[in-house]
Amino acid sequence: FLLIGFILAMLLRMANTTTSLIDVNVRSSELIAEARLSANVAARNAQTMVLFPKMISEAEPEVHAAVATLEKALTELQAIYPLDDNMDDTYVQATQTWKTELQNTIDMIHNNQPGKAKINLEQVCAPALDSMAAAGTTMQANLNQVQSTIVLSQRSNVRIFMIFCVVVI
Repeated sequence: FLLIGFILAMLLRMANTTTSLIDVNVRSSELIAEARLSANVAARNAQTMVLFPKMISEAEPEVHAAVATLEKALTELQAIYPLDDNMDDTYVQATQTWKTELQNTIDMIHNNQPGKAKINLEQVCAPALDSMAAAGTTMQANLNQVQSTIVLSQRSNVRIFMIFCVVVI
């Protein structure tokens, strides 16, 4: 009975590790991608607002909707991000910087400063978006490394378990 208990405990441990990988690491990756996509949608619509002032009424709600989706993804990401590398904080800070510059661009548009808005979009907002993307890329690379480590560990555990079962049986 002790042997059966040990075997069941090892199987449960392997299942929990796999579940954690799927539930946390993969969801974190999805949220990073969702945040980046939302930021790009918002940036593209802000660019439309700058280049085509007659489309402000159509593009601005899209900016705000994309930012809302981005904020929702960031909130969940911060709650579940599994690593202790502080990259989630770096990503959120980069996102906040970009959002501030995005809002500054929109304010310039509303204050009839299209030239300033275009310069801000190109020289400040776009680099801030690039910084956000770079932080997201680093987070994703870190998650991928951890996922690879977990998969290798699982393979090793399965081999050990199989060897153990063969030796005992």
